[in-house]
Amino acid sequence: YVMLAHYHELSWAAKFGVDPDLVRVNVGLDASEELQSIFRRALQAAEAACP
Repeated sequence: YVMLAHYHELSWAAKFGVDPDLVRVNVGLDASEELQSIFRRALQAAEAACP
């Protein structure tokens, strides 16, 4: 998210402790079990892609 929203001002964001690898998650009324499952699969895929 930071790379997308603050690409040209990364040093400015860093002054406020914002990690450039920050991931922004916006959820609504989704079932928590479903969200956990989705994130679990996404993290497993990311770990497999970047061992």
